Amino acid sequence: MKLETQTIEDFQPLHRNANLIKRGHCKSCKENGIRFDARILGFFVGWTKGKKEYESCVGCYWYDIEDFHKHFIFNDNIIDQIRGITIS
Repeated sequence: MKLETQTIEDFQPLHRNANLIKRGHCKSCKENGIRFDARILGFFVGWTKGKKEYESCVGCYWYDIEDFHKHFIFNDNIIDQIRGITIS
């Protein structure tokens, strides 16, 4: 990304403490090759793209928290399908 083309939307405004946590998880992920698993935060999935082994940051909770949350805005019909309730 070029400095001249950056916009405010390219950044995640995080509190200092959240930024330190994010930095620690990202460093660990890259060093160990295992991605952060968002299920420990209560989500149904650990990441939205990719797999457990680190290949890319895309899909990780810490890569783009807002995007991660967008994957879990459900309507009632989808929630019922996840729970195994069939709606006719």
